[in-house]
Amino acid sequence: MSESELYLYMLIGLVVISTGSIILNIIQRSNINNLRENSETLIKDAYFNPITFLPNEANFDILLKEQIDRALRHQKTFLFVYIKLKYYENDEDIVNAANKLSGCIRNEDFLAQINIDEFVILFNEYLEKEHYNIVLQRITTIFTKYSIRLGKSTFPNDGEDKKYLLKSAKEEAQK
Repeated sequence: MSESELYLYMLIGLVVISTGSIILNIIQRSNINNLRENSETLIKDAYFNPITFLPNEANFDILLKEQIDRALRHQKTFLFVYIKLKYYENDEDIVNAANKLSGCIRNEDFLAQINIDEFVILFNEYLEKEHYNIVLQRITTIFTKYSIRLGKSTFPNDGEDKKYLLKSAKEEAQK
């Protein structure tokens, strides 16, 4: 075998190895992108309702704990509103209700869907008691097609954790 043939075989070998390396790199990048998309989907499924795309109860629990910690640190109170949608017919009604509720709160407030027909709003800052009714009236006036039950509770007066805040708001909604 001559020296020129040896160089030719070495060159072919380098081309084959380089090409294989590039192909494996492309495959690996594709796998990484698929894993990233899958993890984003898992996170969305874990923390957001698949129908309304609103935060779900798990997401709400995290934010409520942060809100309670902040309220304790600054010695503030906050408003917690529970909404039960009644007599809805299908998923479209739920989506419409979610959109209406989203439209009546401020950017700094938090709306979550904790059950198929139950929503909660966590108002991010202190509201004077005379403003509670304004907020609740705004919510009730947007629902013309659906019947809702609405209840409120305040931290820490009606409870110092999710269990008691939700219980108090649900009891008021039953009245």
